[in-house]
Amino acid sequence: EEDVLPAIMNECRRLEDVFETIDTSLLSVLRSMLERGNYYSALCHLRNIIAIEAELLKVAEQKSQQNLQAQVA
Repeated sequence: EEDVLPAIMNECRRLEDVFETIDTSLLSVLRSMLERGNYYSALCHLRNIIAIEAELLKVAEQKSQQNLQAQVA
């Protein structure tokens, strides 16, 4: 826990720029849960974040495919 928790917190800080435009509280709530040792709730909350990330990646992939098709045409 001593090594893992700081690494997770650093990753949360790194992702704030991406997620703050969607929901400013997403990562701060996650960090708060982790700081309190409420790991089960943090994992449940993380599922929501991962679902949003999957949607963002899907949109990015669709845009990439559209750009590739436009270049081919």
